[in-house]
Amino acid sequence: MYIPTAFRVADTSKLAAFIQRHSFATLISHDGATPFASHLPMLFHPGAGLHGTLVSHMARANPQWQHFASGSEVLVIFHGPHNYISPSWYQTELSVPTWNCATVHAYGVPAVISEHERVVSLLREMVSAYEAGFEKPWPGNLPEDYRDKQRPSIGHRGA
Repeated sequence: MYIPTAFRVADTSKLAAFIQRHSFATLISHDGATPFASHLPMLFHPGAGLHGTLVSHMARANPQWQHFASGSEVLVIFHGPHNYISPSWYQTELSVPTWNCATVHAYGVPAVISEHERVVSLLREMVSAYEAGFEKPWPGNLPEDYRDKQRPSIGHRGA
């Protein structure tokens, strides 16, 4: 993505805060012939790995997780606020319209997480993170047998 120097952000704490605030992202992979995109909630672990680690989950029915076996890099796009900028807003008469937006592109090689306890832990972490804003957060207490029957239909990934 082209980013004019004046708009480039290199401060990792600002990027991490942006990712946490706009955590519903677009995951783009390639199956060797065609790009493929999914829209997923993502959690960012800034201290894990060289540049941090993203974790998410997707339905096993989604064929995208099978792309991860290739070891190819994926792109995750976090979309923030955006607006059209009208030339009528400028004092200079000769102006052109533009678009103001905030996004973060993250690249990495995904890995499928299949160990039972790690998947259950990630599910708890995601529920806790996304329930935190509710007045009465759902505690995520499910009977183990019910939870374990649901788990095989979910694939977790880290990148």
